[in-house]
Amino acid sequence: MKVENAAKDSIKRIEKTYKENFHGYANAAKHVFDDAHSQNQPPNFAQLDSLIQFGHDLQDREYGEVRQLLAPDQRATFDANVTRRRTEEEETAAEHRHRSS
Repeated sequence: MKVENAAKDSIKRIEKTYKENFHGYANAAKHVFDDAHSQNQPPNFAQLDSLIQFGHDLQDREYGEVRQLLAPDQRATFDANVTRRRTEEEETAAEHRHRSS
């Protein structure tokens, strides 16, 4: 299964647009960790949870836009990849939380 060239171009535009939004999100998360580190404290997990939710919402919008460009027979694979990626991200976040507490 290949993605059509026109869809590839649209996907690249979507990714570029969201990349800019994610950059701001990453900076905000970095500040939470930097602030905690400078005070020799664990990061504020409530702030991080809010940022994570914001990131997931943003990512869901991006994924939704990309998914609409895929052929119906490609969507199940895409959905499975998104689920796998989310699981990996949640495991990494749990590991960071465990190390920081």
